[in-house]
Amino acid sequence: RASRGPLTLSLRYEDASTLVYDDPLARSTCHLNAVPSDVHLSDWRALLRRPTQGRALLRRLLSAARAALATSFWADEGWRRSVLRPGVVDSVDDLRLHEIAALNAVPSQYQLHL
Repeated sequence: RASRGPLTLSLRYEDASTLVYDDPLARSTCHLNAVPSDVHLSDWRALLRRPTQGRALLRRLLSAARAALATSFWADEGWRRSVLRPGVVDSVDDLRLHEIAALNAVPSQYQLHL
C-alpha cells in the first residue's frame, strides 16, 4: 500500500470520556467532531436501545463540542475577527444560536460522532 503520510487530528477538547477534534472533511472554519471515547457505537441507532442513556450521551457530546467552541474558537480574537461580522455575535452564547449539531444517518468513521 502507498502511504498517505502520518494521520493526525487537531484535538480541541478531551476529558475522560469524550474527544472533540476538527472534522477532517470540514465544511467551515469551525466544524468539529465530538466522539465518545468510553463506548463504541457504530451509529446513532444504538442510542435508541437505551433512550435515557442515549440522550445523556448526546448532551455530553454537545457540551464537549461547546467547550471546544468556547476555548478554541471564541477565545481566539483573530478567528472572531476573520469570521464574524462586528456586532452580530457578542458572546459565545450568541454564537451558539447559530450552531448546527447533527449525526450522520449512514455510518461514517464507524463510531458515533456529533
